[in-house]
Amino acid sequence: MVFNLPEYAGQESREARLLALVRFSDKGAAEKLIRRMELKASVATEHLSGKVRYLSFLSPSSKNFDRFLTSLEEELTALVQQDGVNGSEIEIVETRLVEDLPAANDAAQMQNMDLSERFGLTLDVGLSFGSGLHPSTRLAINALEKLSETGTSFPAKVLDVGCGSGILSMVSAKLGARSVLGLDISDEAVEVAGRNVVSNGLEERVTIKKMSATELRDVFDLVLANLTPAVMFSSLDHISASVAEKGTCILAGFMHRHAEELRAVMEARGFRLLWSAEDGSWSGLMLTRRSKECS
Repeated sequence: MVFNLPEYAGQESREARLLALVRFSDKGAAEKLIRRMELKASVATEHLSGKVRYLSFLSPSSKNFDRFLTSLEEELTALVQQDGVNGSEIEIVETRLVEDLPAANDAAQMQNMDLSERFGLTLDVGLSFGSGLHPSTRLAINALEKLSETGTSFPAKVLDVGCGSGILSMVSAKLGARSVLGLDISDEAVEVAGRNVVSNGLEERVTIKKMSATELRDVFDLVLANLTPAVMFSSLDHISASVAEKGTCILAGFMHRHAEELRAVMEARGFRLLWSAEDGSWSGLMLTRRSKECS
């Protein structure tokens, strides 16, 4: 199945494709989207995970990922604006770089080998977003490692918004966080992340909950958000409000074209850029909240 294609590990001998996962509850809207995308995606498949239905769209080539994702976003917008579809009933929930199916075993072995060597972790990703091989996850992990190398104590209280497989929550705990809360609205992600936390013996420091960022009422020393652009921008008010004074946030899951806009939005909310990086077509940001005296 398309959604089970292994994530691209950066091997030059293998071709990367961009996979977009769309969650939907409106069957008619899904059928319209498939028709709209039939000339823009090489594969479109429908599948069920628990009680949630998804569409998987695979880019037609290893180039122009931005153009492919933009086309999909435009078609979703057209469904809302022209066809009157409720935007909450069909939305992009994940994008990932994938490679050909024969590489599945190699990719899984590389993923667990890398995580084991660096952090002593093993990972079952299921359908959840958050394999250590995905560029956006690598960027977030690199930011966490950079934060751990500053010479000060690693942030004690951490929030992971859209935790997926729980990888960032667990890496944070391994790097020194005393209390980590991982949130996701997907039943499967919560199940998979919870299983990963237990299998890695981190349940005393890492808690996984099915919960939206809109329900948050607490503040954290470090907030992680590895989210799709649409979810990221719609959640920024809640994400920024969850960062304690002088706290840090790490943002990933978006391509270059969104990086400057995200930075500007966060700076307008009182944050200062600490670090930025790129991995292929993807970008990551680490920012800190200015103290009130500096505002």
